[in-house]
Amino acid sequence: TSEEALRDPDRRHFAQRFIVSVTEEEFTRGLLRLGKDSKEKKRALVIKREFEGLEEAKDGEKCAESVMKKNWIDVNDAGEVDGEAQQRLQAQIAMAPKELVVLDRKLQWGPGIDMGKLEHVRYIKDLADTLCQEVADSLLRGVQEVSVRADVVVEE
Repeated sequence: TSEEALRDPDRRHFAQRFIVSVTEEEFTRGLLRLGKDSKEKKRALVIKREFEGLEEAKDGEKCAESVMKKNWIDVNDAGEVDGEAQQRLQAQIAMAPKELVVLDRKLQWGPGIDMGKLEHVRYIKDLADTLCQEVADSLLRGVQEVSVRADVVVEE
């Protein structure tokens, strides 16, 4: 069995437990193995965060920026960006169902998220506000779908 076959979301091989990352497995089970008309796909929310300049940040050095970088992106033992992990991530993003709600947010690498920077505070506030609104809207849609008739509780 090839590694490519083991990464195929339609396969369910025992060895996948040892090769596929937890994130990749959650993504596969939570979105890719669902039926075409699955309500879960329509209720899923993906937060796609991109830190501009993160990949270019210092690699492998014993400095605060390099140490902090590994908290936001996969790095290898040398502290450099793990190219293979990045390729797998891009492949998974490309497989994402088109009907997903995607919150796409970009932020200039700080390094890290620095709450002393107004731009970073706005980023966190916007992300949190949007996430709360999306979750509330999703809950309301779900309640409306299962409600026999609209009533005060549903509207609340």
